[in-house]
Amino acid sequence: MTRRVRLTGGQEFLLTDTVGFVQRLPTVLVAAFRATLEEVAEADLLVHVVDASSPHMLNQVKAVEQVLEEIGAGGRPVVVALNKADLLSTDITQLTGIAAELPKVRVSALKGIGIDELLRCISDNLMLQFVALDVLIPYDRGELVAQFHQFGTIEEESYEANGTRIRGHMPNNHSGPLLAFQQIPTKSLRAEIHGR
Repeated sequence: MTRRVRLTGGQEFLLTDTVGFVQRLPTVLVAAFRATLEEVAEADLLVHVVDASSPHMLNQVKAVEQVLEEIGAGGRPVVVALNKADLLSTDITQLTGIAAELPKVRVSALKGIGIDELLRCISDNLMLQFVALDVLIPYDRGELVAQFHQFGTIEEESYEANGTRIRGHMPNNHSGPLLAFQQIPTKSLRAEIHGR
């Protein structure tokens, strides 16, 4: 299931709920789930929802990390959502391995606890994949302006004699065609000239 989620800053992202991970899945079913899981390898960010109340939490996390490696998604950025955290009377056991280094948020999906913090964490980690751009796009390249509007976040847009000037942020994987139109910040150029 995929649905559109809007963050408080106005950014939108698509959230896809993939199949849950089951340890020791019969070989016959692995092939059936592989097609669903391959979508994971294309994601900009993975949210690994962990049952924090499970006594087998560490083994489950390890199993997910192993499957992510097997399907080619081992290098994808990940946020860990420690679900059912409200059922624990003490702090959550420290995660080990890869998960120990990842951003973590305590949540309770049932009670709605920590959801705003999880959305902030998702937004912050998605923004790490954005590049700052200050571009002057020629008027005959309107498709690039449309691309910036579709995938980027725009802080300032103006229309100049030679094209549309846009300052904002764009995901790294969509910024390539825009880099040719990157502008040298005027202040930096002046500082270099005066510094000589």
